[in-house]
Amino acid sequence: MPDGTAAPNPVVSCRVCGHEEPEATLLSVGLAFPDKENDEKHSARLALARADQRRRQRLSTVATLRQTRFPTYGADGWPARLGGSGSRSGQVTEITIDHYDAPVPDPAAGDRPRLAITTKSERLHPEPALGDARKTLQSWIRRDQAAGGWPEASRAAVTLWLRAREREGRAAVLDAVRSAQPVIIDGTPTETLMLTTPRKQWVAVARPNALTVVVAARGVEPESLRLEPIADPPARLLEPEPA
Repeated sequence: MPDGTAAPNPVVSCRVCGHEEPEATLLSVGLAFPDKENDEKHSARLALARADQRRRQRLSTVATLRQTRFPTYGADGWPARLGGSGSRSGQVTEITIDHYDAPVPDPAAGDRPRLAITTKSERLHPEPALGDARKTLQSWIRRDQAAGGWPEASRAAVTLWLRAREREGRAAVLDAVRSAQPVIIDGTPTETLMLTTPRKQWVAVARPNALTVVVAARGVEPESLRLEPIADPPARLLEPEPA
C-alpha cells in the first residue's frame, strides 16, 4: 500500500468450499512504452506466434496421417481440419476431424467447430456405445463452456463457479434424451445411439465396418449429414504451409 502497510491477498485453501486464507503477494512494475510501439510489437509477436502454431499443427497433422492405418470419416461439404488423435503402443487408434463454418478456420482467433467426427479402430475392447456417447457429450459441453470466458470475481468465487459449471455439465449429460436416429454413413442410413440436450448439442455413435464413429454436433440437423471416409486426407486436412 502507498502508506507502507501490508494488504494480504486471499488465496483459496479449499477447492470444495472455496475457503480463503490471507497470503502475501509480490508485485513488480514493468517499464512503460509508447502505446503505438506496444501495439505494433504486440501485433507482430502475435502474428509470429500464430504462424508458428500453424506450422507446428501442420507438422503434427502430417505425422498423424502417416501413422493412421484405417479409414478416417468426415462430413461431406464441410471445411475440415485435424482436431485430435489417440494412440496405443505407438499405433494411432483414433482420430478426430473438426468441421467449421469458416473455409479457413482459425481456432486461435476463437473459431469453434460445429461438428466433430471421431473414428476409432479399437476392435479388441470397444467401449459400450452409451459410455462412448456420454464421454463425448461431456467433452463437447466443456468445449462450449470454455468458450464463454471466466467471470471477473475473487479466487473463491471462481473456484465455486468452476465446480458448479462441472456439475452442470455432468447433469446435462445424464439428462440428455437418448434415442435411435439414422445418420447417412457410406451412402446408407445407419442407426445410431444418440444423446441430445435442450441446447441442440448432440452426440451419435455408430459402428460401421468394424470401426466406431462418434459424431458430436451443435445446431446441426443429423439428417443433413453425409459421412464418408476422407479419400485424400492430406489434400483436405493440410493447410498451406505458412510462409
